[in-house]
Amino acid sequence: MVFLPMVTAVLVDRVRNQKLATTYRLILLIPAMIPGPLIFILWVWMYSNGIGPINYVLVDVLHVYDLQNQPTWLGSTNTTFLSLALMEWWWGLGFHTMFYLAGLSTIPKELYESARVDGASEWRIFWKITFARLRPILLVLVVLRFGTAYALIDEYILTGGFDRSKPTYTWTVYMWDTAFQVGDQNRGYAAAIGWIGTIGMLAVVLWLFYAFRNKD
Repeated sequence: MVFLPMVTAVLVDRVRNQKLATTYRLILLIPAMIPGPLIFILWVWMYSNGIGPINYVLVDVLHVYDLQNQPTWLGSTNTTFLSLALMEWWWGLGFHTMFYLAGLSTIPKELYESARVDGASEWRIFWKITFARLRPILLVLVVLRFGTAYALIDEYILTGGFDRSKPTYTWTVYMWDTAFQVGDQNRGYAAAIGWIGTIGMLAVVLWLFYAFRNKD
C-alpha cells in the first residue's frame, strides 16, 4: 500500500512534460476525490457475482471459473480481507502518491547529478538519496495506513455488514458487534476490547517510530 505509491511518484516525477505530469497527477487524485460511500457502492458492484465486471472477466472471458464456483469476493472468509485491501489500495493510491511527490520536490536535483557523475547506479541513487529522503514520509504513511486498517469498520459494514462470519471481523467490527448487535449486548467486554486494541495500536506505532528512527 505504501511502497507502490512511492514508485508511482518517482515515475511521475521523472516526466519532464509539465502538462503530461499534471494530467497524471489529476488522474491519480480522482479516486481520492470520490466520497467513501460511493467508493464502497462502486466496489460492491464490481465484486458482484451477477453483474460485476471482475467475475464477468474471470467467468465469461478468461473461463477461469464457471457460474457455480465463481468467487464470492465480499462474502467469503478467504477473500473478504483481500477484496477490502484492494479497494483501499485503489482509493488511497493517488492520495499517498501526492505525499511522495511533495517529498520528492524538496530533494535538490544537484544530489542526483553528483551521484551520476560519481558513477552511481540508478538503484543506488534511489536507495541512498530518494528512499533515504522519503523515509519520514514513509513513516507517516505507514502509521496512517496501519491505523486505518486496524480501525476499519465503515468499509466493512457498507460492503456487506454482519452477514459474514466472525473470522472476517476486524478488531473494531468485533467490538461494535459485541456492544451493539441486538441480543448480544456486552458493553463491558466491548470496552475492554477497545482499550486493549488501543494499547496494542499505540505499541505498534511506537515500535514503528523506533524502527524508522534516524540512525545517522
